[in-house]
Amino acid sequence: MFDRRCLWVVSLFCLTLGLSSCTSNSGLDSIQVSPATASLVVGGATLQMTATGTFGNASHQSTQNVTGVTTWSSAIEGVAKVNSAGVVTAVGAGITTITGTAKGFNGPVSSTATITVTGGGGTGGGGALASVSIIPSAQSVASPGETSQFIAIGTTTSGATEDITNQVTWESSSQQIATISKGGLATAVGQGTSAITAIAVTSSNSVITGSATFTVVGGTTEQVTHHLPQQPDGHFAGTAESVLCTRDRGDCGTRI
Repeated sequence: MFDRRCLWVVSLFCLTLGLSSCTSNSGLDSIQVSPATASLVVGGATLQMTATGTFGNASHQSTQNVTGVTTWSSAIEGVAKVNSAGVVTAVGAGITTITGTAKGFNGPVSSTATITVTGGGGTGGGGALASVSIIPSAQSVASPGETSQFIAIGTTTSGATEDITNQVTWESSSQQIATISKGGLATAVGQGTSAITAIAVTSSNSVITGSATFTVVGGTTEQVTHHLPQQPDGHFAGTAESVLCTRDRGDCGTRI
């Protein structure tokens, strides 16, 4: 009789322990950093990042702010720095990744955000324009019709930087692969890689350029030759040309 009671008590204890472990939400499963993307201007601009943790199993999840127990880091501190409280400070023009990492139930968990820093609309520290760079320096899209934004950053002789995206002239080396707008927005046309150039003219009429590449992975660009029919008098209607066309766009044609 005693053995039966002892076995029943042990079984009840194990069952209770099992149920409590199923409903426990004390383990951190994942975190989410926000905002996921943001833009700052050079000159001391700051941004508070927030980390939200998800706790517990799939049936009994809960969330809470874990910003204070998250370790923060910046991939490029020359663009933006982040302190232990998650406050990001703009340093120089460019793009960097901010990472938040916390101790999870099964090991470290992390989440990232992308921060773009521009130099503002003026010359800041003064000086003449010395160079132009494009960020990012390379972008790619999957298929025709997709777009990507390029930003032109000007650096002056004093070392100051500024966003001159809307002040430069944009060019694409191949209109059959990509076009680019006055504001630096590239649009995919056909498969291949096109060189993107930002052209700036200084006050002394000097030309300064920056370059990047834009690749379209999908779409098929091919060369087609159209043969023109012979006329009754023995002459041809014109001269056939080889022209580029894209299967995805269906815009093949003949120039006469």
